[in-house]
Amino acid sequence: MTDDSRTEQHYRDNAAELGDIYGTVGVTHLHHLVTLLRPGDKVLDIGCGTGRDVKWLRDQGFNAEGVDPSEEMIAEARRGYSIPDGLLHRDHLPGLESVNGPFAAITCIHVLHHLEDTVLLDALYRLRALLTAGGFLVIKVPSQHASVSDRIHADGRRYILRDPGEYRFFLERLGLRMTAQIDEHHEETRSVWHTQVYTTPLSAGLNPLETIESILWDDRKVNTYKFALLRAVTDLAVHTTRTVRWTTDGRVAVPIDLVAERWIEYYWPLVAVGAGTDDEILLGQRVSGKQDMAFRRSLTSLTQRWEQAGGYAAFRAALDRGSLSSEQRQERKDVLSDIRSGIRQPVQYAGNSRTGKELFEIIGRELYIGGNLWTELALMGRWIEDSILIRWAEFVARLKHQTSHVTSDIVLALLLRPRRDDHDTSIARGVYGASLEAEGSLECVWSGKEIRTMPRLEVDHAIPWALWYSNDLWNLLPADRTVNNTKRDKLPSRTLVEASRSRILRNWEVLWTAEPLMFGVHAARLIGQPLHDFGRAEQQTLFDMFKNSIEFTASNRAAERWAP
Repeated sequence: MTDDSRTEQHYRDNAAELGDIYGTVGVTHLHHLVTLLRPGDKVLDIGCGTGRDVKWLRDQGFNAEGVDPSEEMIAEARRGYSIPDGLLHRDHLPGLESVNGPFAAITCIHVLHHLEDTVLLDALYRLRALLTAGGFLVIKVPSQHASVSDRIHADGRRYILRDPGEYRFFLERLGLRMTAQIDEHHEETRSVWHTQVYTTPLSAGLNPLETIESILWDDRKVNTYKFALLRAVTDLAVHTTRTVRWTTDGRVAVPIDLVAERWIEYYWPLVAVGAGTDDEILLGQRVSGKQDMAFRRSLTSLTQRWEQAGGYAAFRAALDRGSLSSEQRQERKDVLSDIRSGIRQPVQYAGNSRTGKELFEIIGRELYIGGNLWTELALMGRWIEDSILIRWAEFVARLKHQTSHVTSDIVLALLLRPRRDDHDTSIARGVYGASLEAEGSLECVWSGKEIRTMPRLEVDHAIPWALWYSNDLWNLLPADRTVNNTKRDKLPSRTLVEASRSRILRNWEVLWTAEPLMFGVHAARLIGQPLHDFGRAEQQTLFDMFKNSIEFTASNRAAERWAP
């Protein structure tokens, strides 16, 4: 059950041999399940391979069927076990569109470790959606294996070793409860495997994460606005907690202009490609004049002005520096106005019969969202955004009138462009370079080591770009090249941040002096209030939020901590 061609090829090429091997292995992982089900219950075996478990379950009196992405494996199942037609389906996670639930139980043995992180949440949600209330899920996953290196098995298969607690974390956030875990140590392969059994709640209500996934999977969509709305509030929940306010009725009020600003960033690369030509990427079903978005014309005008001058990153830097001309400010104002109108559509229509229809509300210039949903977005933002981007890309590629050359891969690459192309530290480097020339040396923020030449100077993302896509000036600090090479994508330890406080504040003062408008804008995004000056109180507030952001990222992303 995988989207990896090498893994799929392995099972296609070795179907007959694997069928012989599987036939000699016991099914102890299913024995517990038998005590939980009644004869005739529907059971689905995901990654059924050559059909051993489907055959065994049917022999116990259950109405079992299976899915596998390999036609060769399914052929072996039919040959070896004479499983009737219609009970085996060629399919794979996370889609599983060929099966009809609900099922009293689902088995997912030796499957989930073949899935990339980007689709794992979607896959587990799909399993949850196919289970009946009070149903059971059995998974078997590895956490150690001697033949696996860098997520690849020696035979070429994708093989991601995760702690069993990671699966439990996801599944329990989806409302399931783990009832048993059996750990097995195999000396021959020096591997450790874990069989986990989960049950779904008897009530039919959705928890917040299920609500988000139901919008992505089940909501009717005529354009990409729902994806953009969910992506924006997820981004804000993770990164800008101080810029929103909690209300007395337990909701969170988000300034709608913050959402609109995110939409400019997300849609920028999508409308800039092929603007005004037949290569234009459609983003909705309404194609009269190709005005499939209410704000396409105004945003296209903005992007075309800036694409030759550095694109979105250059526009954002000019905005934060306060250097937009009056004409450019008006152009941005027009785009924001059009986007604010567009945001009202997904706010009105988000939700379905399972989730309810009142998930969001706009009052004045604020977007209201339930506190529980907001909290879930803050906790699960990393994985939720991956789900949003994949669903967004697939939706755009499948639009009825879409240009034929547009594929989900092309759309996904454009949606990811801000992550990949905007790793820009040039402004901070220019400020630190000028300071180095004037003073003769700088201190490495993490080690205190003197930096005397530009080749030794590197600008470090204190919270690494890989964990938090932020080029805000407060996050860019000078580091010695050798020291920075040892840090890379690690988070500084809490002790190191405290020990480096004076150096961090000195560098912030340098940035504030050189780029007061930009530094003020960036700091305000973090602390949730304007930065009128940078006195002792403001420095302490910013430093406290900086520390908290590092700790929140560490706990949310299980990131490695570092000290020189």
